[in-house]
Amino acid sequence: ASEVVSSADAMRDLMNRAVVKRGDQLLKMVERLIKGKPIGFDKENAREIRGAEIDEAGDFIREHLPEEFRNVGHWEVEFFVRPYLRERVANLGLISTLLEQCQVTLRCWYFPHFDREHTANFARGVQSYTLGPVGHREGYRAYQSGTLVWKQELWEDSAPNVAAGQKVLSFVGVILEITEYFLFAKRYYEKIAPDAAIHLTIRLTDTLDRTLTALGDGLLRGVYTSRVASIQTDTECTAAELVASYEELARKAIRHVYEMFNWNDSSDDLMKQWQERLVNHRL
Repeated sequence: ASEVVSSADAMRDLMNRAVVKRGDQLLKMVERLIKGKPIGFDKENAREIRGAEIDEAGDFIREHLPEEFRNVGHWEVEFFVRPYLRERVANLGLISTLLEQCQVTLRCWYFPHFDREHTANFARGVQSYTLGPVGHREGYRAYQSGTLVWKQELWEDSAPNVAAGQKVLSFVGVILEITEYFLFAKRYYEKIAPDAAIHLTIRLTDTLDRTLTALGDGLLRGVYTSRVASIQTDTECTAAELVASYEELARKAIRHVYEMFNWNDSSDDLMKQWQERLVNHRL
């Protein structure tokens, strides 16, 4: 305040508080320098910047895929790294190289897919969209910070052996899809953020009244239907934990999806069997 300090004791108290405050600021500056954080950066800023990246990626995907893409169910992933570093990956060319090296190619379609015509650099990363056959349209953005946002329409909504208007989801497909996402994350973050914490969000949309089904793979006893509009799983782990146990982490996410379809006694052994078939190319 702009007023005369009332006494010597009050002046000493004021000076002590100023010294303590300045000391705290200096300690934070030293910590940021040691850890590679830019001055003036904090967790609140990180959340805002990361949220902006995720929102921008969603806008990019919506803008470049057809209108009908917005009106069907999706698999969606949002992966990011803590602590936030804007240029965790040194340059844009390295992002493309790493995406290609870490791409999962265990089935007839890749994750993430490289579209030769529609993949390009943008200011802070690499972006791509695919106007492929119905059921394979997708888009993504991969940022230098390590954030990856990807969306693909559900292939079940256009499968030839599914009646028009019928909302189903392959129970085996859930295992394969989620395992592939975790396998990619394991490969990618082991390279770009081996000492960091990783957040993995996997989301299914348009799940209200959608029913799990076999679609020719395996045998599913019982009828399991979702009564919620979307399903989301969130995994917090370190890169080291991903490397050591990505399949187990994937099974936790798979089980959560099944539970949201009201399948409460799914078998861990069943998931392991399909994961083994996937990684050993025996599908």
